Amino acid sequence: MLTQLSNSISFKALYKYIHFLPARHFVIKTYQTHTDVPGVSNSKRKLERLKIPADLTGKRVLDIGCNEGFFCAEFARRGAREVVGVDRNKPALDFARKHYGNLPINFINQSWDELPEGPFDLVLWSSAIHYEPEPGKILRNIESLLSPEGVLILECGVTATSRKEMEIVPRKNDSLLFPTMSYLMEELLAPFSTRRQSQGETTDGDPTPRYVFHCYRKRPTVVLLRGNHNDGKTYLSNLLTTSASKVISLDLFISRLGRSKFQHSETEKYLQEKMPARDLSAVYRGIDAAGLTKDYARQIRRLINSTDELVVIEGYMTELQLTALTAELNDHAVVWDTSRVKV
Repeated sequence: MLTQLSNSISFKALYKYIHFLPARHFVIKTYQTHTDVPGVSNSKRKLERLKIPADLTGKRVLDIGCNEGFFCAEFARRGAREVVGVDRNKPALDFARKHYGNLPINFINQSWDELPEGPFDLVLWSSAIHYEPEPGKILRNIESLLSPEGVLILECGVTATSRKEMEIVPRKNDSLLFPTMSYLMEELLAPFSTRRQSQGETTDGDPTPRYVFHCYRKRPTVVLLRGNHNDGKTYLSNLLTTSASKVISLDLFISRLGRSKFQHSETEKYLQEKMPARDLSAVYRGIDAAGLTKDYARQIRRLINSTDELVVIEGYMTELQLTALTAELNDHAVVWDTSRVKV
């Protein structure tokens, strides 16, 4: 009977039904390896490969498909202020609560189709993507739950096929779908900026090598080309035009606002008073003198969308304006400050 079952269903399904039978009837290892309980998976080795930050103090962490809670416990030990573990396997969560109930972990018995409300600073999805028929949907949901600086740590099997597809892979107890590297990187992880952390490594009973990826929410990259007039900023921005989502000229920006018939902000009113002007540098400096630096930075911030990949802003900018604009963009974009070096 047991042999027939093991040939027709996956280990996790088998585990669900027989793990907690009395020892005199049957004994089986847990999936994860714990200090006092051996497991099928080498959890210590996986922990090394995941490259989880050593210090999670104050972080909010989600473990999707947490099994018996090994990694949830590790998150809590590393200082996470809140750890949430989600799994639809109730016996596994019963084990987790029994072994790690003394730690600040909230174990939730549910599928990953509906995840707890974010944001989370770290999300772990490990050894599970091949059980999900629509992994792209789950990954998009995870991306929406990440904090601006949050990271998804994804451990998953990837096939060696060069084509962009999901591939059926027969394993010891089942046949499941695994992504090729091109499909994973170009389609499934398209919403993320992704770094490969660990190379492929096989496990017992699974011929598909497992890789580890750290995935971050994509944010616009903003390049600030600062300098005086005739420094060559416009020439450089023109060179970047083909790769940039948009190029913003601050001279054109303030000129347009100054020529507008309607004014809705203090900065717009100030610019209307000063335009047209022969010396735009004096107009820029006057923004600071009028106490409008923060409002001016907010107006520029409105020009940048979350879907932009590369935005080039070129023009004259005071140090106060640089500080204010960087503060405005900090949670929304990666900012590079560049200026010409003259010898």
